[in-house]
Amino acid sequence: MVSAPSFGEGTGTVGDSRLGLVLIHGFMSGPKVWEPLRELIAADRGLGFVAPLAFEYATGLLPVHPLRAIPSIDTVADSLKEYLTTEAGAFDQLLLVTHSQGGLVAQRYLARMLHDGKGRELARIQRLVMLACPSNGSELALSLRRRALGARNPQEKDLRPLADRANEALHTVIRDVVHATAITDRTCPIPVSVYAGESDRVVSRASAHSSFSDRSALPGDHFSILKADSPQHRTFTTLRRHLLATRSEPYVPGPEPEARPEPAGAFTHTPAGEEPSGKRRRQVTVIASAAALAAVAAVLYFAPMPWKSTDTSSVEDSTSPAAGTGSSTPDPKQTDGGVAPPAPATNAFWFAQINPDIDKKAEILKVDKNQKFQFWWNGGVKNGRLHYGGKGENLYSPAPGADGAALRFGDIDGDQWPDCMVVDPTGKLTVHTWVKENKAGRRMCMRRYDGDADVPLLATADRVPDLKEIQFADIDGDKKVDYLWVEPSSKVTVWFNRGFTDAGGEKRLQWSPPTRTSTTVYNRELRFADLDGNGRADQILITPNGGANAWLNLSGAESGIDSIDIHQIVPDTGAPPEEIQFADVDGDGKAEFLHIDKSGAIQVREPVLPKGTQEPSGPSGD
Repeated sequence: MVSAPSFGEGTGTVGDSRLGLVLIHGFMSGPKVWEPLRELIAADRGLGFVAPLAFEYATGLLPVHPLRAIPSIDTVADSLKEYLTTEAGAFDQLLLVTHSQGGLVAQRYLARMLHDGKGRELARIQRLVMLACPSNGSELALSLRRRALGARNPQEKDLRPLADRANEALHTVIRDVVHATAITDRTCPIPVSVYAGESDRVVSRASAHSSFSDRSALPGDHFSILKADSPQHRTFTTLRRHLLATRSEPYVPGPEPEARPEPAGAFTHTPAGEEPSGKRRRQVTVIASAAALAAVAAVLYFAPMPWKSTDTSSVEDSTSPAAGTGSSTPDPKQTDGGVAPPAPATNAFWFAQINPDIDKKAEILKVDKNQKFQFWWNGGVKNGRLHYGGKGENLYSPAPGADGAALRFGDIDGDQWPDCMVVDPTGKLTVHTWVKENKAGRRMCMRRYDGDADVPLLATADRVPDLKEIQFADIDGDKKVDYLWVEPSSKVTVWFNRGFTDAGGEKRLQWSPPTRTSTTVYNRELRFADLDGNGRADQILITPNGGANAWLNLSGAESGIDSIDIHQIVPDTGAPPEEIQFADVDGDGKAEFLHIDKSGAIQVREPVLPKGTQEPSGPSGD
């Protein structure tokens, strides 16, 4: 790959080892609860870089041996600390996934590390994912649990609502992890994603979500949420998405790790004949509580039949057979129609200037799973919200079986009009250009380019990218979008668009050799948009809590990019990173911060850029 000056160089480390996936079970559970997910991970060739690690700790209703105690959450957190130092010590990057009480263990571990001034040691944790974690406690069978277990189970105390120690840890994690902006002795920014079970009656949605902003729900109850029975089960697909987003280096298969025997269970029943003498009274006490304990166990441990994943639905708009981003000229009478398309959960939203000779405002586009698309005219920004104008029309017809995730928009031929690009993970590129001479509604994406537009991606790339990693943006300011491979680690490679040619009777779209423009690992989402109006797309880093930092592109070219770090341009908004885009929706030539929420509403904020002319900070190489 061609080495070049880099966008957004800064602090960061590159780890060459696999990603350590640390799995932390819940109350009265064990490592076996993770087997369905571990089997799916092992069978997925795209996740070969993941090394699952099952952390086990002692848990149960009551100790069955007089010389054993059930450890407190603090003690288990200390055990996790040692586990991460020893068993997981070889991994440069970790992702923690927890179930139920395991989330309290992870939170307590983070809080205790920060309290001890060891925040910098947490930097290798790339994300914490908590499934059905009772962050605010569980009220199910609360009085029964108190009577049956009393003070003999310190773990049960932390499962109660408003438990002091659990609340203190939660407060620390929200303040010094979720909302942290720098790695220090007392703070460490780590993305935290929390999920409630759709049918969970053990941990309520309010408790599972608590004060975390990146929150959602997954199919199943408190236990079947983990019983992923197919690669399409949403718990697995969600975890897979987080794993891929955390990856910092292409996966290169290495030697198989040595098999490690599974540790024995923390508690085993001692045969009656081996029970120490003089302990009959303890047995009587336990037997007297048997009915209550059985009821608690039935609620907290035994799971129903596996939840079958049947979620294959998607919302399609029936108002247009072609569903589309349009190319008609806007009617001057059109005003804000107040029309909101389906939510981003089922449709991809894009923004493009469809009529740049009339105004420079980006219109709103929606693409469904079949690559059919529609558009709404820009109704203007009012009170911080982008309004939907009238609905446009077009006759774009995707190929049979087309994937909506493969469609991109941008001016690829430099005529100022938007074109449609259908991408492929191998670099294959199908281009549909604007036909200006056609009637309104028959212009956008109506002429398929019959030459070779493919990008020589696999000639130098060391893995096949996911479709979502492919973006288009004008990096060099020549009015034509360039081809970008934006890896989950935030590394960026650009193939510069050299234009269409018909030399020697061979029609083709020429691309430059690949140029690495950013090598720093942030493990955050990147966007590219022109923030300062100089015609070149700038690099924008989305923070875990919905803010943005940026590097201005002062003189991007194939030979290198001079950029300057202008740091924060939008403070944290609490918006999920995947719902954030940048586009010029007010026609001033500069992109705005857009949050497209799950209702389809679009909130608009002006990025705050430093005043005055900024000088290049100088290139920095790979």
